[in-house]
Amino acid sequence: RNTGIFRACGSIIFFTDDDCEVPALWMEKMIWVYKENPEIVGVGGWYQPLFSVMKKNIYLYFFYLWYRFVYGDGLDFFEGRTREYSPFPASNTANISYRKWALQKAGGFDTRFPYPGMEDVELSERVQNSGYLMYYIPYHVTHHKKMSFLDFLKVCRNRGRANKIYREIKRLR
Repeated sequence: RNTGIFRACGSIIFFTDDDCEVPALWMEKMIWVYKENPEIVGVGGWYQPLFSVMKKNIYLYFFYLWYRFVYGDGLDFFEGRTREYSPFPASNTANISYRKWALQKAGGFDTRFPYPGMEDVELSERVQNSGYLMYYIPYHVTHHKKMSFLDFLKVCRNRGRANKIYREIKRLR
């Protein structure tokens, strides 16, 4: 991702995941926020699995509820500029974009994260802590992740490991 950031030709860099489906006009909605709010350096939403899939998969449903209600991620009443809300309710790279210069100034993603799960949150916080504004849009991408019990345990283990690294990075800042 860091190589892509520094080699990209455009002024806005969009992120999503290979197991996500973006909604119609996804990029256009984010671009509109940038045009209407030149002070905004990042625009993001959240992601969620299809409800029909969640109803059949308790692990996926629990994972979704955990992030939604424990962390407040993806709660749509947060729409708008941030800094009033901490942490930013959408920092996941499944559904976010940044102005290229802001990512470059922040130094891109911290490479000390060997496990997925917090490097995107850490980047978002670093951008905001530099005094820049981000914008949350209640526009969700569809996450097509399959999750078995073993997948659930693996995600929990990796998030726990990533959280430990994240706390250490914050402590060193």
